[in-house]
Amino acid sequence: VGVTVFALITAKRARSVWRWLVAGCMLGISVLTKANLATFLPLAVLWAAIAVCGSWRYRLRAALSILLGITLTLGPWIIRTWRIVGTPVLYSNGGFSLWTSNHRLTFDYFPRQSIDAAALPEWNDLPLTEQEQIHALQDRDPQGIQSARWYWRRGTAFITAHPYLTMKRALYKVWVGFSLQYSPAKGFVFQSVYLAFYLPLFMLAGPGGWLIARRRWPHAGYVFMLILSFAGCCAVFWGHTSHRMYLEPYLMIFAAYAACNIWALRQVKRALR
Repeated sequence: VGVTVFALITAKRARSVWRWLVAGCMLGISVLTKANLATFLPLAVLWAAIAVCGSWRYRLRAALSILLGITLTLGPWIIRTWRIVGTPVLYSNGGFSLWTSNHRLTFDYFPRQSIDAAALPEWNDLPLTEQEQIHALQDRDPQGIQSARWYWRRGTAFITAHPYLTMKRALYKVWVGFSLQYSPAKGFVFQSVYLAFYLPLFMLAGPGGWLIARRRWPHAGYVFMLILSFAGCCAVFWGHTSHRMYLEPYLMIFAAYAACNIWALRQVKRALR
């Protein structure tokens, strides 16, 4: 992810279509490494078209170059899965994940326990006839595509049947993803150490990000798009604390920038006394 953001920033500075192509390739590789970054793809392309300086023709060429790079890296994988299982697949467990994280029993276990702890109780909650349907689908479909679609329909059915509850849960899941309370829950000592290190980070990251955005908004925008995409994944599915790991280096940079500015301001005040 870090190399991808670096490639996007340097492409803007170099004003080279080839650099945009490389950035698009890095975006595709990032998605192959971490499937939930697929939500970052459209945001990154959109931000590149907005933040880059130049005529609308150059902006269009930059966006198309990124899309070409994404196609060159993701295309072979999608074609391969299409030939093997009969449908393009990036993440084969998406349907099951949607169903698990949008179920009436989800918050009986999450976020204090791993989301995996909810899987078996939710399965046992299914009527016997529906369990038999899944077993029948698995027998006919060893690749699990039909089963994934079945789980996806059940997850979306819960969302559409409980829109207000889903919205309330989505906001809470985003809070969990960015919370100072470690998820899944750990012991008192672990939580205390985590809080001691991350409380200053979260207090300074916001002001630092704002200061950087004022001076380097085209560059900082990619980080904000990453944060937005992570929040979206948390809202639709879920997010444990460890899932935030690829964002934390940027939060540390933001916090360090804020700390440096505070220190510089104190030095100026001392000099003026």
